[in-house]
Amino acid sequence: MPQNFPTIQLAVDSANPGDTIQVGAGNWCGALISIPLRLVGQGAAITGCPPGPAGTGPIGDLFKRGFFVSPTAPGTSISGFVFDGADFSDTNRSSLAFGVESFADGVIVTSNTFLGTGYGVFLVGGNDCQVTHNRL
Repeated sequence: MPQNFPTIQLAVDSANPGDTIQVGAGNWCGALISIPLRLVGQGAAITGCPPGPAGTGPIGDLFKRGFFVSPTAPGTSISGFVFDGADFSDTNRSSLAFGVESFADGVIVTSNTFLGTGYGVFLVGGNDCQVTHNRL
C-alpha cells in the first residue's frame, strides 16, 4: 500500500466492495470504512487521526479512532494490525481511544494487538460479528 497510496483512507476511497487492502509497516492514521473490505496489516501500527470535526469517522470529535466501520460495510474484516493507544487515560485523551468501532453486521476483527486504548473493539448495533484471536 505505501507505494500506491500515502494514507489508508485514500486506499479505502479508491477500493471496490470486497477488495483487500494490505497495509505495510509503519505508523498509520486509520480510516472510515464505508464499503465491505478486507484490511490486512503487515507490520502496520494504527495510531489514530488527529482530532477533527465531529461526524468525520475515524478522526472523531473527542476521541481518536483507528478504524470506524459504518453500517454500509457489512462483512468487513480487519486483521494483523497493532492498535497503539498505550498512553490513553482519563487524563490523556490524545492517544488512540478506539481500535475498531463498528456499526456494521458480520464484521470480523481477528489476530490484532491492542495496546492500551479505552476500547479495543467497540461493536455498536452490528449482528453476527466475530472478535477472535486478538491480544489485548
